Amino acid sequence: ALHGSAAVWLIGLFEDGVAIQGASISGRFPLRVVKACSSLDAQALFAGTVLAFPAPVRAKLLGLLVGALVLNGLNIGRIAALYFVGVHAPGSFDSIHEEPLPLMLVGSACLSFFAWAGWVRARSRNLGCLA
Repeated sequence: ALHGSAAVWLIGLFEDGVAIQGASISGRFPLRVVKACSSLDAQALFAGTVLAFPAPVRAKLLGLLVGALVLNGLNIGRIAALYFVGVHAPGSFDSIHEEPLPLMLVGSACLSFFAWAGWVRARSRNLGCLA
């Protein structure tokens, strides 16, 4: 419900008359935000790589927090984008929903991990310790 509410707020910046009731977004293109829309798969991928990486616990906790915020933010943007795809190109909705946007989340999880790991390694070099 949090992703749906945040997506409605984001959509509302560009379009009036959009609302959420439960898990359903109403407007020019109705959407239902279900558990599979939560980006948990991408977050699990990111969390698993961060936890497996040899780094201090504080760096891991910070990585998990920032990664969750980034991936949740991207997922909210994904839901809002799907609304506008549904409004302007409803015939493309299914293919965009099922192929490039999930791949974008997984790719973002990978890029977020590489950015975090690079930060950890640079930080450990600057502090003169091994991570």
